[in-house]
Amino acid sequence: MQNKLTLIESKNSDNLESVARMKCLRTEEAAQQPYEEVSARLQSDLRNGLHWDEVDNRHKVYGYNELEVKAEEPLWRKYIDQFKNPLIILLLASALVSVCMQ
Repeated sequence: MQNKLTLIESKNSDNLESVARMKCLRTEEAAQQPYEEVSARLQSDLRNGLHWDEVDNRHKVYGYNELEVKAEEPLWRKYIDQFKNPLIILLLASALVSVCMQ
């Protein structure tokens, strides 16, 4: 798995002071490592968190910490999709034959 390098611009008093390189971590990677190592790689402080300036910079680079949610499939579509199963079709056909024979 290849780590991506991302440039983060840090601004202080409207002057560009430094550009820091920070490795991005995938969720699977972060879950397998100790929290101290994850904190070090993400350049954050476990006790105090991030400074507001750094939070703003990371929002600009990475965006907000939000998940994209797909629209949920409507209930009627789930109901109709049940009839695509061959076993369901067979059961309905046998019920129809049973009703017709009575």
